Amino acid sequence: MGAYYNAVVTKNDTERKMFDTWSVNNGAKLMEHSYLFNDYVNKVLHSVISDDESVSPIFRLDWLCDYHEKNNSSDITWDDVERDNSSLINETDGAFLYYIINLDKKCYIDIIELIALYFNKVGNDEDYLHPIPILCNSETHGMGGGDLHREESQRGLWRNDNLVISYIHPNNETTDNNILKNTYFENITKDVVFLEREE
Repeated sequence: MGAYYNAVVTKNDTERKMFDTWSVNNGAKLMEHSYLFNDYVNKVLHSVISDDESVSPIFRLDWLCDYHEKNNSSDITWDDVERDNSSLINETDGAFLYYIINLDKKCYIDIIELIALYFNKVGNDEDYLHPIPILCNSETHGMGGGDLHREESQRGLWRNDNLVISYIHPNNETTDNNILKNTYFENITKDVVFLEREE
């Protein structure tokens, strides 16, 4: 059957919700839903930022495998989390354009730049992999990711880090946002162009 995944979003350290892939008619295997133009990924990311915000509140993200085994007392499994079975939100007709900022590692991903990098590498293809399901993955080995180009060394490196989504550039010197101001964030977009394994 393979390994299945649901994304778990944690806000305010304790407000935790798991988003069901089947609620938007997407497959639950990792390479069935981990794409930039995918309904499920965009639903999850839209859940953390409202239309009137330029920078989201801080959140943590765990792309959690149904086979995951707890590593410590604070770790979780599917059985520990409230599941969100709500229907698809409206704003998921394509990848919405934003920055994903890792506050712990002081770096960011530029989605517009990422799309351009994919286009230059593989051409016009809607199956550009979204880096977040890989970076925030609960598993650091090949479970459920057999279609990845290689045993991806970055898998799980962002799991449960403090993140924000921003519509303004992370290094905007004029920002008055308390999360972003007076901090330099490194652009790592070129390092998260993940490719599927060729047949």
